[in-house]
Amino acid sequence: MKPWRVIGCILLAMMGVVLLLGLSPREAAAGTTPPINLSGSGSWARFPVIARADDGTLCAAWSDQRDGVWNIYSSCSINNGLSWSSPARVASTSLESIHPAVLFSGTVPLIFWTDNYEQVYTISQKMGASIQVVASGIRLPVPRPSAARGREGTIYTVFTDRPPGRSRGVYSTRLPTGGGSWSEATAIFTSGVDSMDPRIAVDPSGNLHVVWREDTSPFDAIRYVSGTVGTDGTVSWSSAITVSQVVSLVWQPDIAAAPSGDIHIVWTEIVDDQRYLAYTRFPAGGGRIPPQRLGGPFPVNQNNPYHLAPAIGAAGDRICIAWNAVPERMLAEDIFLICSKDGGNTWSPPENLSRTPEMSLRPSIAVAPDGSVHVVWQEFSGTNYDTDYRVYYTRWLPHSVYLPLVMRNAR
Repeated sequence: MKPWRVIGCILLAMMGVVLLLGLSPREAAAGTTPPINLSGSGSWARFPVIARADDGTLCAAWSDQRDGVWNIYSSCSINNGLSWSSPARVASTSLESIHPAVLFSGTVPLIFWTDNYEQVYTISQKMGASIQVVASGIRLPVPRPSAARGREGTIYTVFTDRPPGRSRGVYSTRLPTGGGSWSEATAIFTSGVDSMDPRIAVDPSGNLHVVWREDTSPFDAIRYVSGTVGTDGTVSWSSAITVSQVVSLVWQPDIAAAPSGDIHIVWTEIVDDQRYLAYTRFPAGGGRIPPQRLGGPFPVNQNNPYHLAPAIGAAGDRICIAWNAVPERMLAEDIFLICSKDGGNTWSPPENLSRTPEMSLRPSIAVAPDGSVHVVWQEFSGTNYDTDYRVYYTRWLPHSVYLPLVMRNAR
């Protein structure tokens, strides 16, 4: 072949690679699907969460302002995130409904949320057409409920409260297998300081695990307890221990139980206004891996929120963490993801999932047994940094293969 033809073939091949890889900043990252707007463009939506059922059904929920007041809306997918149902209102109230949580009982989604009435909060839960009050009369800080389903079918929630005349701290309620009413809230941990953002997980043996942030000025702490469930469904809780390092500020922990029984915990660690992704784990065989930083410092915007908002999930042999941070040479956050296939000993390089020009914040993730990761987040779309967001979704695929000049994202 003549030299000019060889050069021409090479140039054509290079152009093909450019087209395959994509140059637009809104293209999906390697191994991800393009971001989908779940909430639509006619309203503001924030505080998204996502969960996955054993049969693969996905459901996302968020707080939505399309009714003129913040109500909880949801959307579900039965084809692994390829398409989603139209947003549907979970419940209609005249109150500000915020901070949903989602889990599944079999294939039935359970959606929890917080109603705000003049800074007094009620946590409610809906399964099917039935709505129940989980806990009421909750005082500041704002409860961001977390829920988990025990091995025997009992549902447990955790939240923080400052009940009048009682100690402030972390509280729990439970809904017995087969239904009935939610139990009266009981204290897991109380102290004279504020506790915030408790998260709960259940390991394969049915034990409960709770982590939260504790304001112990001048230093914050991430605290952890485990609970053993008795034959009557009551829980015996261990003494609380500190899992974070001594730093000036920690923020928003999250927790996941792996199929191996290992417990994985992640949070934001702030030192001298620098934000790091911090992590520890409790192996199923006992002991604890010392806290470590998985990356940072990561820059964030100076509007809202001021932290990395990490979320963690586990399934199969994979543990994954998502968070928001400003990419290098950019001005607004994107959503990043790292995963581990060896129980948290080593982690993949960070991958940018959103790649959008606007702020992408507050991720929530669901990890599938095949290693794929389903992610939702709120993306800034207006002028008010507290309210003007919409909810986006993407799916990260772990089977990406790069073959030069031929194909990418082979499955």
